Amino acid sequence: MNILSCLETMSARVADLRNGVRHVVLTMAVLTMAAAIMACAGGFAVAATYMWLETRMSAPAAALCVAGGLALAGLAIAAIVLLRGRRRGRTAVSAQPKPSVRETRDLTDMATREVMSKVSESPGMAVLSAVALGVVVGLLRPDQND
Repeated sequence: MNILSCLETMSARVADLRNGVRHVVLTMAVLTMAAAIMACAGGFAVAATYMWLETRMSAPAAALCVAGGLALAGLAIAAIVLLRGRRRGRTAVSAQPKPSVRETRDLTDMATREVMSKVSESPGMAVLSAVALGVVVGLLRPDQND
């Protein structure tokens, strides 16, 4: 009875983890699409600003005004990113209690068995999933220069 309840607990934790990862990947995909659309809108805004400025002044002066505005925007974004890096404190993940060694070992063993069964069922899909997961983790990991 004790082993059965342990397996149910591990299964629930793995399901929660799977749902959490799925949610994060879906959120990142939607945010990427939103960022691409916003970048297109920004490009059109820069073009419209240049065209409006060109009616008021010469083309080189309008281009310099647009370049100066973009430079200021870039400096503001860089300052925000640099200041954000200094304020890093305790994250929600580090605030959670750490699991015991036995819980970690049990979850690792169960996850290994599950992954091995999935890989033996469809090795091609396993390779594609590993590549996709590597790309997502590579994009999401924090900068190691700190």
